[in-house]
Amino acid sequence: MHWKDLFNPDKVIAAAFKVFLALLAVMFVMQLLVAALSRASAKDIVLVLFCWAVVSVVAFYIRERRRGQKQQPRRVHGAERTPLMPTRKGE
Repeated sequence: MHWKDLFNPDKVIAAAFKVFLALLAVMFVMQLLVAALSRASAKDIVLVLFCWAVVSVVAFYIRERRRGQKQQPRRVHGAERTPLMPTRKGE
């Protein structure tokens, strides 16, 4: 959002609504986590954290594999230049 959009009421209302929905979603997810973790034992919490770590690592490797191999920069053995003939100052 640009500064000039602050003077456009439609864009301000749309942006405020998006911020409101994002905050509402964050609060909803936090409430779900608190409700789920309040009933869980320490062993369950450790198991959830371990599973989350494993899934994160697997997702990272899948993403990197799908990106493909990074192309190696071409190795140039020397710059291609037009040879210049030496100038003779005597002639």
